[in-house]
Amino acid sequence: MFLLCSFTAVQATISITNFQALQTESSIDLEWITISEENTGIFMVQFSTDGKSWEEISSVQAAGTSTEELTYTFNHNIVPDAEHNIFYYRLKVISADGNSFLFSDIISIVITNPAPVEETVQVYFDLSGKSFATLDNAPSGIYIVAKGKERTKIYLSTNR
Repeated sequence: MFLLCSFTAVQATISITNFQALQTESSIDLEWITISEENTGIFMVQFSTDGKSWEEISSVQAAGTSTEELTYTFNHNIVPDAEHNIFYYRLKVISADGNSFLFSDIISIVITNPAPVEETVQVYFDLSGKSFATLDNAPSGIYIVAKGKERTKIYLSTNR
């Protein structure tokens, strides 16, 4: 007796128009928008620190089939370290039947680690410590210090 079997995988079809990452104080917020989905099951969110080795960090349920614009989000609670300041993300889109998948484009984000200061800032410009600038009780903001030949300028940028 012979048994003849045939399997047909249902391919997921999707159009992702916007896949982006935004750094907040405590996480990396991912957002992606689809304008059409057919037979989508799950979005597996994948993360990498080198763009080569990937780790699945979460799954987000997909709509299945839709012709409407849909927005998906995921918050990656991660603490940056000194070794890694660029993070990479991609989506693995798995079909509704689980038998096929495809990958999104890879996005990356450069993590900025500001040096928070509370009362006094001293900026030294040479190793001997002869030339320096001091700021006391300065308002909150981002400071850019520029050392010229004859003078030092301090620029303040506030988000007010």
